[in-house]
Amino acid sequence: MKKPGMWKILLITLCLLVFAGGSYFWPYRNALFVSPQSLADIAVELEPHYRMFMPQGKGPFPAVLVFHGCAGPEPRLSQQRAEWITRQGYVALLVDSFSGRGYKQDEVCSGKRFWGNQRVADVYASLEYMRNQPAVDVNRMALLGYAHGGWTILDALAYDGERPIGALAGKDDALNGVRGVVAYYPYCELPAHFTTGWKSSIPVQALLAGQDSIMDVQACVQLFDRLNSEGKALDYELYPQAEHGFDGKNGMNAYDPAVAGKALDTMAVFLDKQFK
Repeated sequence: MKKPGMWKILLITLCLLVFAGGSYFWPYRNALFVSPQSLADIAVELEPHYRMFMPQGKGPFPAVLVFHGCAGPEPRLSQQRAEWITRQGYVALLVDSFSGRGYKQDEVCSGKRFWGNQRVADVYASLEYMRNQPAVDVNRMALLGYAHGGWTILDALAYDGERPIGALAGKDDALNGVRGVVAYYPYCELPAHFTTGWKSSIPVQALLAGQDSIMDVQACVQLFDRLNSEGKALDYELYPQAEHGFDGKNGMNAYDPAVAGKALDTMAVFLDKQFK
């Protein structure tokens, strides 16, 4: 029996590799291959689902834009976060990235749709929305994100106005007026764009769960230590016994009132410093 030529063996091997690679990446096709949209179209999807909360007094006020995790807006928890922000004297804008698109928790949390890289366009569109609100001090805004939302806002620093995945164009002044970023237990591994660092000088405060069973907290610690050594305006608090979702009552049953209070105190000091 004639043995197959070397080129045939190589071709068969290549086909098997392509098949294996395709099988691996196929579930992630909706995250890898995204139809780009204009920021105007993205705004149309988002704006009907914004929830804005106002503090007492006469504005314009500093503002905090809040980006939920992969579980979605979680109305009760989001309400509590917004109420805390308004008690500090700031406008709170809850950005719901799911409802206008019909996204579901399982497909986003599994990484099969809507990575933080793509969601950066929501940051751009939401900041532009706030610039048109008379009650908002457009020179004093901050971004606050939880888990997937933390990934999103840190990626916004990495893109810093460049075109993110899923957008037709970037925006040179996309982060104008942003004075600080607060990221609760963010995702810190590939494909997150910020793992290579960022040029932005906007200060960052991260709040990490030492017993995080969802995210690799050590990946965050190692990355943030490296960025600190490069002179980034970055600080992080690591709560050794805290679990992912420690800041509020949610499906994980990880709420830790003592740690949640410490994290809020840290965020309050950080935001006060940046807004002053």
